[in-house]
Amino acid sequence: MRAMADHADEFSSKGATVLALTPELPDYSAETAEENGVPFPILTDVDLQIAEKYGLVFDLGIIADLFEDYAKLSERHGEDSKSKLPLTATYIIDSDGIVRYTFIDPNYRKRAEPADLVSELEKLQATE
Repeated sequence: MRAMADHADEFSSKGATVLALTPELPDYSAETAEENGVPFPILTDVDLQIAEKYGLVFDLGIIADLFEDYAKLSERHGEDSKSKLPLTATYIIDSDGIVRYTFIDPNYRKRAEPADLVSELEKLQATE
């Protein structure tokens, strides 16, 4: 999230509105935003309802208890989300609601590269 925050002005200069969606409850997402200097809104996806609609929910299955012990998902995400996680995803959606760029990775450590996003935004600007 820090990399996105570092490039927020550049995204804005390309006409983009940036927001983040997280399963973290509001108190935790506010803490994350503060720690990372995030200048854009972070919305809470209660019970992963939006991630579910995008097909991004990973069911932890038999390892759910291990994740609960390690990451305290029920505390950070709510009791109903302790056995699920969203995949890492980044979208660029144009003003008509059409998805123009997608990055999805099951490894939560991998994120879309800001330079790739800037390039895609420039392409989108050129076609408008």
